[in-house]
Amino acid sequence: MLSRRMGMAALAISIAAIAFIALSTAAGTAAEGPDEGPADEGSQTESSNADLDDYSKAYGVTPEEARRQWTITDEARELQASLRSDARDVFAGMWLDYEPEFAVVVGVLPGGEESVRATVKELGLVDWVRLAPRDHSLVDLHAMQDSLSELLPASLDYSSGIDQSEGLVNVYVHEYLSDSQLASFELPNGVAISFEGPPVPAVDVYGGLSLSNGCTAGFSVEETNGFQSGVTTAGHCENSTSYNGQNLPWENGNWIGRLDVQWHTTPNLGDPNKIRVTQQGATRVVDDRMPAHQFIEDEHVCKYGRATLYDCGTLDDLSFDPSDICVPSSTDDFVRVTPNPQAGDMAEGGDSGGPVFHDNPATAYGVMNCEFTSNQDMLFMPQNFMPDIGVQVDI
Repeated sequence: MLSRRMGMAALAISIAAIAFIALSTAAGTAAEGPDEGPADEGSQTESSNADLDDYSKAYGVTPEEARRQWTITDEARELQASLRSDARDVFAGMWLDYEPEFAVVVGVLPGGEESVRATVKELGLVDWVRLAPRDHSLVDLHAMQDSLSELLPASLDYSSGIDQSEGLVNVYVHEYLSDSQLASFELPNGVAISFEGPPVPAVDVYGGLSLSNGCTAGFSVEETNGFQSGVTTAGHCENSTSYNGQNLPWENGNWIGRLDVQWHTTPNLGDPNKIRVTQQGATRVVDDRMPAHQFIEDEHVCKYGRATLYDCGTLDDLSFDPSDICVPSSTDDFVRVTPNPQAGDMAEGGDSGGPVFHDNPATAYGVMNCEFTSNQDMLFMPQNFMPDIGVQVDI
């Protein structure tokens, strides 16, 4: 059972079940995936930005319009931070809407519209922000999620997340429940329960390379209080690993709570701040880090793993709390990614630890942790938790 903080609030529950598989078939067992061969030293230029191409095709816009929408998304981060700080009692979340036209949507409680509009106007964002009425503030939704352990049976294995655009706390149960069992739960308005298989680890030198322990390297990192550098992978992967016959000594890592990450030094190997993004070995420089508190629901990210290679999707749930199968005693700090239209699986066994990023040059978002057995979604750990094990993404 997951370790969850206590708290009470009114929820609207939709019961769902998810099957997580840690992006590892079993720690230390390599999963079958494409034979990538050795990485070459190719690099991707701005003119070959696959992220931009994917976004343009997925949403039917020109590359220039895609760039404009990405710029708007970046500017919206300041608005989100301001509303979380100064309008927390009425701020009900932020998300992106792509139809009928691109917009940043701000959820707001009744009576809070005037103060929110004032903040939007102050930041000069009036042209592309619209407001949507909601019944629960984002603070209330988090309190509802925290109270689930008091409301649901201790024996029930479940995961949970917050859908800001719907204004709901979603509970995903991992076993079939009868109507009478569901009716026995006294859940507040604002929580929804559904069935979904649980996310499970996908275990199967720089980011994106295939490691000998069956996992994928995430990012090149540097110590926050020291001089060593190295590479990361998922914490649930085997500690002992190598690349191209060279041992990569384990330095630190953890697989519990909000962490699923470990890092290794790379003696006799370089560890440049770049990531692999194609099966042929093309790479991108990593020149920025995006912290979790600046993520916006529905924004575009891409990933690379040894099994599923390159693909892109959107941030679907910014406060996902997986079951113990994915991360023991987990917290609601993980992020769920849904694939873009016509994309393939976002994760399979062997992808664990792979980089999640955006744009070219790349901004680091996090490292892949779990796949969902019921659908094509993927779960990742935000990169700004890496200092918990003494390192940060090298930029």
